[in-house]
Amino acid sequence: MRKQTKPMRALVVAGARPNFVKISPLLRAFRRYRDVETLLVHTGQHYSKAMSAVFFRDLEIPLPDVNLEVGSGSHARQTGEVMKRFEPVVEKFRPDVVVVVGDVNSTLACALTAAKLCVPAAHVEAGLRSFDRTMPEEINRLLTDQVSDFLFATEPSAVRNLRREGIPGRKIHLVGNIMVDALRYYLPRATRSGARQRLGLAVGGNRKVQDYILLTLHRPSNVDDGQRLRQILRVVARLGEHCPVIFPVHPRTRKQAAAAKKAEAEARKKAAEEAAAAKKAEAEAKKLAAQQAAAAKKAEAEAKKQAAAEAAALKKVEAEARKAEASPTCSAETR
Repeated sequence: MRKQTKPMRALVVAGARPNFVKISPLLRAFRRYRDVETLLVHTGQHYSKAMSAVFFRDLEIPLPDVNLEVGSGSHARQTGEVMKRFEPVVEKFRPDVVVVVGDVNSTLACALTAAKLCVPAAHVEAGLRSFDRTMPEEINRLLTDQVSDFLFATEPSAVRNLRREGIPGRKIHLVGNIMVDALRYYLPRATRSGARQRLGLAVGGNRKVQDYILLTLHRPSNVDDGQRLRQILRVVARLGEHCPVIFPVHPRTRKQAAAAKKAEAEARKKAAEEAAAAKKAEAEAKKLAAQQAAAAKKAEAEAKKQAAAEAAALKKVEAEARKAEASPTCSAETR
């Protein structure tokens, strides 16, 4: 009788909206292998219905075996909290590999935890780089790739990035883009969903779908700067004059857009107040200038009048002097 081998146990980690799209085809592929046991860990980095539950439902992802329920927080606090809560999970289930995807805080936190517990980590979407270290995601990508044992790259440029960073070739595997796998699988369902018709994008007798623009906008570098966000939205508004724009608004973007709108309204109000104050000051300056001009004109008229009076008086004096000179004088003997 052949001895049964113990199935390989993989802990698959997801924590945020982008992860859910990636793990769906991954879990579907794992289910084809009887010798692989998969356990799904949801870190709870994204936890609201709109950011989590709806994805599990629409992408047919099974309920997680473990939910760490980390919630929101700063990058450091969130990363640390995921590590703190994930460590006992790894110790309890003793997986053969921890599979992380993408570049969110949960990705780095769970890869680091696995590395510290000497459990192999596999990173799906390894090697992607923006070369902008002000992006938290870029830091997550770089560090996750450094501590992972299996790096699954989506494209040749990702492989080159990993090799340039000194990662041994035996760890790197060019496997393709799992997001394309998800797209191909769900595209027929999306086409049948009637979403475009509900959005008014289907026109004509044959209900042909017109051209449209799908916009996503949520990166902090684009939405946290109010001025930049307003500039982007102004460009989008101009595009909307020529083609419909479908914009599923991320909660962060909605919050920042509201703040930017408020700031813009306050700026307009302030500008209007400053313009009114400037107009008032200009009117007062004109009024003062008119008063000063009238006063100057009056003073000039009075000065002219005074000068005319003085000239007339002088003329009179001169006339009297001439008259006196012309009169005969009497001598003392005559008197």
